[in-house]
Amino acid sequence: MKLEKLLIKLTEKDEDAFNEFYNDYARLIFTIAFSILKDDEANDVVQNVCMKLTSLSLKSLPHTNAKSWLYSLIRNESYLLYKKKKRETHIDFIEISNDEINQINDKLFIEQCFQLLNHQEKEVMMFKLNGFKFREISQFIHKPTNTCIWLYHQAIQKIRRNIDG
Repeated sequence: MKLEKLLIKLTEKDEDAFNEFYNDYARLIFTIAFSILKDDEANDVVQNVCMKLTSLSLKSLPHTNAKSWLYSLIRNESYLLYKKKKRETHIDFIEISNDEINQINDKLFIEQCFQLLNHQEKEVMMFKLNGFKFREISQFIHKPTNTCIWLYHQAIQKIRRNIDG
């Protein structure tokens, strides 16, 4: 089912439409949110977006370009959570296993690599790392496919230069 029809069905509280929407778009929502938040709180954005969609009225749905509208909704929810998280600073002291330490080190390395990239390169990398094709990425970030490919290669080169020292 097309996104526009799914959104209409979601406003009608159609459970099958919700399941179809979640199966088709949860990974996309997570990818966009993760590119902004860079942590597991991207799952919260997936949940928030899904809940928001089910509480919308038919009047508040887009009349054109539902994908762009959805992208904006995801991005806005991500930034809201980012701002909220930034205000909340607390330290928890917990015991950490060696596996968790390795995961943290891997995550820190990835974050360090991503800090080298500009916002557009980060977006393209996050989409590619989550299995999206350049054609799909170009639709979501509103850039030509060749630009997405170029941004991806620029990002890879920056990361390689960082690794090689």
